[in-house]
Amino acid sequence: MKIKLMMEKRNLTVDLESEKAELLFNAFALKLLGIEEGTAVAEIVSDTVLLKDHCTTETSAIKQKLPDIATDQRISAPIREAIRHQEAANETKNTWEQECFEKGYKGFMYIRCPKCGEMRGFNAKKESRSFICEECGIVTPFEEPLKRLYLNCECGRRFTYWTNMTEEMFDIPCIDCGMPVPVIYNQKKNIYETVRG
Repeated sequence: MKIKLMMEKRNLTVDLESEKAELLFNAFALKLLGIEEGTAVAEIVSDTVLLKDHCTTETSAIKQKLPDIATDQRISAPIREAIRHQEAANETKNTWEQECFEKGYKGFMYIRCPKCGEMRGFNAKKESRSFICEECGIVTPFEEPLKRLYLNCECGRRFTYWTNMTEEMFDIPCIDCGMPVPVIYNQKKNIYETVRG
């Protein structure tokens, strides 16, 4: 798992084991938020804000803990506001993504066939709940919600896709210039985004 530390004109990328990366990320995040490790506040923030499944499986648990966080005076007002804003954004996003999953997906798609592994980018003009692999001819229904993929190419073009990819990082060719653009999975947002260089 990669950890990338960035600031203006400087960056550092380190490849670590998953468990070490999680611990290091949490330690850095708490330090940046000005919260001392090992305190009750750090535990609450780690369990809710920094939890990797924050936007998915743990939503009900987070809602139970959120009032405690929001009223805890040891957490600064900007952090409390950021937590409230993130919760509201997650609720809206989850509803919209579920609606797309139920109705079908439309627009740019970057899909891997689960049978033969062929990857294909295409533009779905109509809402669809499945895709046909051009390589092996298999029709595959979307059994799980697709993720958003945001591609920003150096040529200046920007594209938004739906994808069923599960890799942490991969390259996708730009539709306009054909250059491969590296994208990485952002667990917190549950999206793929362009690796910034």
